[in-house]
Amino acid sequence: MVVLLALSFFVACSGKPDHPALPKVSEGKVLIEVSSLEEGRPRFFTYAYEDGKVDYFAVLVEGAVESYFDACLKCSASKRGFRFRKGKLQCKACGESYGVDEIQGTGSCLPIPLKGARKDNYHVISLSDMIDGKRYF
Repeated sequence: MVVLLALSFFVACSGKPDHPALPKVSEGKVLIEVSSLEEGRPRFFTYAYEDGKVDYFAVLVEGAVESYFDACLKCSASKRGFRFRKGKLQCKACGESYGVDEIQGTGSCLPIPLKGARKDNYHVISLSDMIDGKRYF
């Protein structure tokens, strides 16, 4: 019982993102089903590769899919990422919060954009763009 409590405390307080959703990967591309996304609510993912992992999220904003690394330039060294709380993305390192409709662009503590494009019912991200973001993790 004590071990379970200690483990629960460690996991809850570690500050590292927990992104159980695994992406679908095909022919050098990460594929996110648009129908799996909810308007205004980010869905977090982890892409694991031979040397590590990249955490990222996708969000539907006014019907368009946007994708971002789960990191910002200002706080990426902390490797803590963002959480979605009370309708806003909040940096786990510094506490800055943004509505999902306010996160386009770069700077300050905004999530780092991850290029993607819609193709049929998928938001498609190239694996090379994904792995280029490994420096943030």
